[in-house]
Amino acid sequence: MLCPFCSEEIKDGAKKCRYCGEFIDKESKPVKQEESDESVKIYKKIGIIIFFQILFGIILLPAYGIWIIFLCVARKTSTRKLEIHKDCVVIKHGIITHRKEEIPYYKINSVDIENTLWFVNLVIRTWNDKPTIFKYIEKHDEVVAEIKKHIK
Repeated sequence: MLCPFCSEEIKDGAKKCRYCGEFIDKESKPVKQEESDESVKIYKKIGIIIFFQILFGIILLPAYGIWIIFLCVARKTSTRKLEIHKDCVVIKHGIITHRKEEIPYYKINSVDIENTLWFVNLVIRTWNDKPTIFKYIEKHDEVVAEIKKHIK
């Protein structure tokens, strides 16, 4: 018997040519499982998802961590500081740019403490301005007593 592809002499009843490697009958050819277009699309989507997860892990998480550290430092250093002087209350604003605001005692209408769920706010109300609120003040009772002593 001759191979129909390369015309070499092969055994009778052979399923594959030993010279060219082609299958003689189509029935003896092994069936390859080809990936469908749908499974290729799924693999591409999975690849894109994995890519963005890696991108998030490498770039965004450290940036988020740095932001959290900055917020903790900013809270610890406090962007607003309250100083009590003999003639006024001085409020210092800002970490980078510093601004100072003085509230004379005669302009202060009331000083109160407001309790929220997690912290205590010190509220200074003047006659014509909106209230000035201070968060994270330690010894707030002493501060209120000191201010009230000066406004009476």
